[in-house]
Amino acid sequence: MNYHFYLFSFYESTQDHTRHVSVSFGVPNQRVTKAALDKAREGAAVGTNATLLSVSYLGYMTQEEFDQGL
Repeated sequence: MNYHFYLFSFYESTQDHTRHVSVSFGVPNQRVTKAALDKAREGAAVGTNATLLSVSYLGYMTQEEFDQGL
């Protein structure tokens, strides 16, 4: 099965740290919904106050193509 893969980048600043975190995953539809953003936040392990810096479209491919670069 093919998915639309995206890279989500976040910036998070707290009293203890400042960090940039990225996470990527595939979704069946070519839409970035609130559910996809919530999944990205969870996958990046950032809080609700983290700022979404960018969303990059990586392409339409299978999980194997994404994982192995085929």
